[in-house]
Order: sequence, then C-alpha cells, then structure tokens
Amino acid sequence: MPQIKRRQFLQFAGAALASIGLSQLDITRQGKRYGRVLAQTPGRKRALLVGINTYDQANAGWTALRGCINDVRMQKELLVHRFGFDPNDIVTLVDEQATRQGIVDAFQHHLIEQTTPDDVVVFHYSGHGSRIVDPNPYRDENPLNSTFVPIDSSLPDGFPATEGTVNDIMGKTLFLLMSQLDTERVTVVLDSCHSGGGKRGAVTFRARDGAKSFRMKLHPSDAERELQARLQAQLGWSDEDLYQRRQAGIAKGVVIASAAEEQLAADSSFDGFYAGAFTYLLTQYLWQQTGNRTLDRTFVDIDRATRSLASTRSNTQDPEFERNLPSKLEAASIYFAAKQTPPAEAIVVGQEDDSVQLWLGGVHPDSLGAFKQGATFTAVNPDSTEIGLVQLVANPNGLEAEGLLVNATRAVSGGSVFLQEQVRTVPNDLVLNIGIDESLADELVVTQEAIATIERLQPKPPGDDQVDYFIGRFEADSLFRSAPLAEIPPVGSVVLLAPDLSIVPQPWGRSGESVAEAVQRLQSKFRTLLATRIIRKVVNPGSSDLRVDASLNVVNASISAAATRINVRGGTRGIGQDESDAPSVPLPDIPADASRLPLDTLIEINVMNQENRPVNDGNGLYVAVLAIDSGGDMAVLYPTDWTAPDLAAFVESGKSIKIPDPERGDRFRLRVTTPLGVTEVLVIASAVPLRSMLTTLGAIAQAQEQESGESSRGLPLGTSRGEEFVEAAGNLLDDLNLGTRGLTADYVSLPANTRSINSRQLTALSLTFEAYDPAQES
Repeated sequence: MPQIKRRQFLQFAGAALASIGLSQLDITRQGKRYGRVLAQTPGRKRALLVGINTYDQANAGWTALRGCINDVRMQKELLVHRFGFDPNDIVTLVDEQATRQGIVDAFQHHLIEQTTPDDVVVFHYSGHGSRIVDPNPYRDENPLNSTFVPIDSSLPDGFPATEGTVNDIMGKTLFLLMSQLDTERVTVVLDSCHSGGGKRGAVTFRARDGAKSFRMKLHPSDAERELQARLQAQLGWSDEDLYQRRQAGIAKGVVIASAAEEQLAADSSFDGFYAGAFTYLLTQYLWQQTGNRTLDRTFVDIDRATRSLASTRSNTQDPEFERNLPSKLEAASIYFAAKQTPPAEAIVVGQEDDSVQLWLGGVHPDSLGAFKQGATFTAVNPDSTEIGLVQLVANPNGLEAEGLLVNATRAVSGGSVFLQEQVRTVPNDLVLNIGIDESLADELVVTQEAIATIERLQPKPPGDDQVDYFIGRFEADSLFRSAPLAEIPPVGSVVLLAPDLSIVPQPWGRSGESVAEAVQRLQSKFRTLLATRIIRKVVNPGSSDLRVDASLNVVNASISAAATRINVRGGTRGIGQDESDAPSVPLPDIPADASRLPLDTLIEINVMNQENRPVNDGNGLYVAVLAIDSGGDMAVLYPTDWTAPDLAAFVESGKSIKIPDPERGDRFRLRVTTPLGVTEVLVIASAVPLRSMLTTLGAIAQAQEQESGESSRGLPLGTSRGEEFVEAAGNLLDDLNLGTRGLTADYVSLPANTRSINSRQLTALSLTFEAYDPAQES
C-alpha cells in the first residue's frame, strides 16, 4: 500500500458526505431489530440552525447565555460530516442575525420555498424560551403558549407592573410554518425552556425570569398575530381547523424539546466549554452510533442520557419527543438519513502539512478533560479502513483541537477522515474546584484558607463558573435547592452544593459551625468526590471495542431491567451491522423511566464478557464494579474476595458474573437506600490486571475488618475512607497506564505528569438509577 502524501491526508475536508443513516447501536444493541432505513432515497437536505448568546439583560430582561452558538456549531458539524448535508444547504443565524424577522424569513425562504416532498429538513433553536398569552389557545386549561426569544425581543416598559407585548416567536407560529413545508421528513430540535430560569450557581438556564403571574401579562406583538393570520390563510384553514390540528399534536415530522414545559434547560460548562447539555449529548450520541435505530428508540436513549447527566449536576431535565409521521416513515431513523459512516470521537476539518485541525464532537462531556495533549486517535476512511494516527499536540479549545499526523500507511479513499480514540490522557494532578457561594461572602478569606489546607482542592471566588461543587451556609431564606433530600440540614450549617446550588447529601453539621470546622468535617467527602472525578475520566462506552455487556436488574419484578449498557463498538468492527454482530445474550429494551426505583427495591448487577478475541495471556478480562451515590460516596461491589483479588476479578471469555451471587459466597444484598437521587454503577473491564487498585482496596477492606470485627469477605466496602479511595483511583490509572506500554513507545509522545489509557484494552461502562421515596411523591 503506498505511503500517503501528507498534504493529501485530508482531500475533502468540509465536503458533503454521501447520505448516511443514523448509527444507533447503543445501550441495548437492538439496532438490527429496529434499524430499517428508508427504502427510498431522500432528496436534498436543508437545515436552519439558530443560536443566541448575547441577550441584553438591561434592555431585554434576559440573562446572557454562553453555549448556544456552540450548539449551532455542534449541529452543523454533525449534519455535514455524519449525515451528509451540503454546507451550502445549511443556514446559520447567530446573535444579532437571529432577529424575529431574520428567523421567520430564513424559515420561509430557505426551508418552505425550496423544499420538495423528498427533501429532509432540520430546524434547530438554542436560546431563551418563554411563555406568553395565546389569544386563541388550544388548551382550555392553559392560555399560555411557549415561545422562542429572538435577539430583538424586549420586555415591555413598566413590566411586570404593566402588561405589554413582546417580539417572541410563538409555538403556534412554528406549527403553521412547519405545516407549510412540502415534506414529511422534518426534524425540529428546541434547546430552550419555558419556565422561570435565569442563573443559579454555575448553571444558566435558558428561560425568562419571572413567575407565571408575570407571564400572564405578556402578549404577542401585532407582527406576530399578522404573520399567523397570513400563514393560516395560505393553508386555507379556519380557526376551528387550526384548533383541531393543534390539539391532535405537532404539525408534521418530529419535534424534540430539551426539557418538559415546567423544567429548566441547562446552559452548562464542560471543562470550560459551554453548550446546551441536551444538544451536546444529542450530537455526541449520534457521532458514536454504529447501526441504524428508530426514532422512538433513539429518543429513549437520549432521554436517559440527558436525565443522567442533568442529575449528576442536580438539575432535573426530561426531554420531550413528539412525532406525526405517515406509516411509510414509521421505521425512519433520526434526520431521516439512509447510509452510514464510522463512529468517531473526532473528525479532521482542516490540514496544513503535518498539522491537522480537529473537531471533538464525539467526546462525551464527562470525558472531555481526558482528551488533552498526547491523546491519540486512529484515523479511518469512511469505509473504516485505517489510515494512520493523529495525536493532539495542544490542549483543546472547547471542541476544537490541533493534531499531528504521526504516521500514515494508506491513502484516503474519498470523503472525510474520522478519528477513533486509541489513547486518552488523564493528568496526575486533577483537582476538585470548590466555589464559594455568596452566602459566605463575609467569610471569603477564611473559607479560601480552609479549602486550601486540603491537598488538590482549589478554592474559587464567587462568580466563577469553573467549579465542581460550591460551599455555602444554609439559611432559612436560602436559594439552595433541597429536593430530593430525605432530611434538611440545620439552619446556619455549612453545606456542600452541586453546580446549580442543589444541596449534596452529606453528614450535616451543627447550626453556626465555623467554616474551618465544616471543611474538616467534609474532608473525607471532598476526597471521595475527587476520587469519583478521577475514575469517571476512564468511562468510555462509546470508544472501546471490547465486547462487554452490563445490566442492572430489579429482583422479582415484572420489568426486570432497570438499566443496560454495552460497548457501542464492541458489537461491530465495521460500519455495518448484521445478525453476526448481535450479542449472544441480547439485552432488553426498557422504558425511559424504568430506572426510577423506590426505596427498599432489591437489585442485582450482571456483567458478561463477550470478548472472543485473545486480549491477554489469560484470554479473559479483569472486572471491578463500583457504586457512586448522589452524595458522591463510593462503594466497591466487586470483587469482594480480598484474599486473592486478582483471581476474583478475572472473568473468562464467554462467562458472566452476578452481583451479589450467593453461590460465590456473597452474604450481602443490594437494596435501594438513601440518599435519594441518582446512583451510578461503574463497571470497569480491563485486559490488563487491576493489581495496584485491588491491592489498595484490599487494604481498605482489612482496615474495615479490624475496625468492625467482621470479615469483609463478601461485603461491599464502606464509603467513609475518602483518602484511600483517592489512592485507589490513582492506582487504577497506574494499572491502565501499564497497558499502554509497547503501544505508545514508538510514536506517541506523552506529556509529563499524565497517565495514558488504551481504549482497546479497557471498557468502563456506567449504569444509573434514581432512588426515590414513594411517601414523598404521594
């Protein structure tokens, strides 16, 4: 095979790909069952993408946002490189371009006037949402209609003391615009919310501030009502026709909203990169998939992922999905596409000699911090043929990065160049950033000094958004969010807070305690949270090709599976999928809300090693299972035999383990308990022994046994040893770093003070469930 000329490495950067289908072999790997692409080839693909950051709070009454323009970029890169849209057929409107008239005109001229019945249409909006009075509501019990807020929509003078009009675009108008499209292949994505929002802690919510009583005083502008009347007349609908159609559902196609009507859509920071949490997860998920999947199934998976990510930040965000499709499109996949390209963490978007510019759209938000200088990718053609390697030479700026073509052995066959993770890097000195809430403003200096006494804790001043947690003093009038706590902290105590100022479950202090006392009380909690942050950097269900399946099951329940997870790439080596790619033990599809479990529910975890290739001398994988509750506390669920942990952790090819397993000698049961909220179960399967980590965990077990007088064999470890868990997390990285030896010696230059992880020797899966108290909900 001839050596590739470096200048030709990216021959078609930015060019449109052939029309492709949704790659959706995800959590439950039912892609073959559900994935039927459309028989007919669609026509052109058109998109209108709108994102607004720079709202003027003084004049318009809005909080400025930071992630909406990034949402537009994420969608555009996805549509061009993953779904074959021609960049010339994508119109973007950002900030000052996104006026009310600009959005309406672009929808009419770019989408309505040019669309034919076989075309595909995508409309995406990221920005503030609101609700105003609908003069002719279709819901008798609710006169409010959701809106998007253009850059030129200001609150009326004297509001909220007086009523007035706003220049918003109503959901009713979107219904009429969609109805005029001459195609059924329509996808609308709305990353905004429609309830009271504003900024809370380090999170900004995409909604107008104000109570419902305020919104009752907002009305559509004359221009908005005239536009609705004109569109309705063009459609030939009477008022009764419009009323009946709106009651029946959306106009046509598919509408995906990032949050329910009364919920908040988060504009979040991910290692300094701002984006809509929903848009980031949606686009990243679609970069990763390897087989076709129906719209319904796709939404269930994205819904679960969004709720899980939102819950780790203590925000509740339940996306909503609605469709109105003819029968011929029932089996369609998202964006109504028909072909496939390889799954990828990144794509090459530009090149100059050996240097390449990358877009890291396929990297999960929680893993972004592990793709720094030294991270390495395998470069592949659209047909999955390996070309060579690309290595990051500088830390990314958001999702943009600079890479170096390290070696290339094959020529590009045409189309774009896709990059699949091979080595990720994790800094040895990861810290936990602790923001100081305004409730401690009078104690700022002493709080900073107290936090700085704990190694690898970094105090952040009020107003800094780059925080992992906040510390604040709980008062009777606190704006802190308490749900879903089983017990409220004492007034006057110091509490630990999530980025959106939700109280993290923790041992409560006394009223009036000093900050120094509180920081010492929380020291073990801080260390455990740091260990959790380190371990989460290895989670890679989308990028590893080791075949490992995991499920979390409810014992003796009619719907047994509460959560399932598989390696996306463990099910297929190429870009296609057939029966031979199906897992030997298929995992079930489960409802989106099945992972909400009441207290006292008995659960069990199943892990199966389906890897049939020799991955080490023992032809098996080393497995460890950890649980992290909503308070950040950690427990080890497997292995539990600390007399020979390496042997206990080894799972042969084709074998499965159950946790707990009485036949193995486990004497414990897994029961859903407090704290309420989301618990994450991490399943780590490695081709290299986890010897250093297991040695540390064994020492924790022995110490626990000495303190309690009870054997730790067959029992989960306790959660109060934060320092030891930090050591175990670091040792896990040491174990995995050993697995990169030989792989990286010749061509990968890793920066100092980092450890590397080979994705081809590790899979780390995340299962989540939400614990709730039925008594509270009743």
